[in-house]
Amino acid sequence: ADGTAAMNVNAAGNVGIGTAAPSAKLDVQGDAKISGSINAASASVTGSLSAASADIIGALNAASATVSGNISAASATVNGGLSALNADITDTLNAVNAVISGNLTVGSGIEVLRGLDSKAQLIWDETTDKWQAGILGSLKELSYSDHKHENLYTADGVIAMNVDAVGNIGIGKIPDPSYKLDVDGALQVVTLAQTSSQSYKENIEQLKDKTALDLLAKLKPVSFDFKAHNTKKHNIGFIAEEVPDVFATSDHKAVSLMDIIGVLTAVVKMQQKETTSMKKQMKALEKQIASLVGA
Repeated sequence: ADGTAAMNVNAAGNVGIGTAAPSAKLDVQGDAKISGSINAASASVTGSLSAASADIIGALNAASATVSGNISAASATVNGGLSALNADITDTLNAVNAVISGNLTVGSGIEVLRGLDSKAQLIWDETTDKWQAGILGSLKELSYSDHKHENLYTADGVIAMNVDAVGNIGIGKIPDPSYKLDVDGALQVVTLAQTSSQSYKENIEQLKDKTALDLLAKLKPVSFDFKAHNTKKHNIGFIAEEVPDVFATSDHKAVSLMDIIGVLTAVVKMQQKETTSMKKQMKALEKQIASLVGA
């Protein structure tokens, strides 16, 4: 109405709205609101872009973008906020804020700026075919509810627990295949019970007195200090390499205390029986002596 040009077409056929020197086929200096769909090789909007849907073959550049439907582009740089139902960006999406109420499809991953701090990233690792997340330069593999872990680490990254392929657990070490739980260090429990039901056993025989005495005679108690993981200054026990095979593990690195307790029980019972017998004999002798003295 005041004679100012609302639209300009230059010699190359470029159309400018709000500019007398359009640099593209359609160059809008200001906000663009389109009730239908946008289909373009590329789009550059210095103001706001609003459309029902946008299909950009190349790059989208805008101060802000609000798309009520789907937005598709090779790459998108939005200096303000991006709002869309679904977004499919095959290369890079840069935005201050992005609100996607439906699906967001990205070619590689998501990167979040954190001021002066390192960038936070969520990426797909093509080498391992697994998602990784974390801070730039220190990404960790994402774990799922059904994810399987072989190791449990301390805060310092040291392996604290190891689980082998058959479910054996090692604490402080790789578990010996012979044990479900293998601990390298001191173990403290409130109650420790060893399975001993007859239903788990076969070839049950009474331990003979002579066998028990022979085994006990071969035990050599010693006092010693552990080189590591010691909770006491001095200890009393046995050297696994020196005990009879029945008391030791197959590698002679550990001792079965229950077997030793069984032998000790048998010997104590035998000695108790002998003590009782000796007491009876002593009483009988005392009676004989008393009768002789009285005579």
